[in-house]
Amino acid sequence: MVLSLNKAIEYAESNNLQIKNSELDLLIAKKKIWETTASGLPQISGTGTYLHTFSVPTAVFPDFSDPTKTQVIPLGVANSTSWNITVTQLVFSGEYIVGLRASKVYKELSARNLAKTKQIFVNRLPLVTFSF
Repeated sequence: MVLSLNKAIEYAESNNLQIKNSELDLLIAKKKIWETTASGLPQISGTGTYLHTFSVPTAVFPDFSDPTKTQVIPLGVANSTSWNITVTQLVFSGEYIVGLRASKVYKELSARNLAKTKQIFVNRLPLVTFSF
């Protein structure tokens, strides 16, 4: 592999583990901002249930209009469905505002750490001098 000096520095910088870890920390910080922001957005949840009773229980009662007859009355329904939908919205929360600001500060610190790590890497490169 033949590389120029600039290409060799770029290759070394892109494969340096400390720089890769700092880049991952910055990516995690960006995702943390999204996570914190999402906790304040409207939340919707829902559930649904369906119940089928194969054999509905019945009760036998005498018919009051004709005492010689009886009436069979079901004590339930064969099919039932229920739905539950919940919508919540965070109106105001001091904890949310502080958490959002803290996650942004964390991202800024991660970005500064990445820049610092890259600068340290560049400063540690050996100085190449040529003498004729």
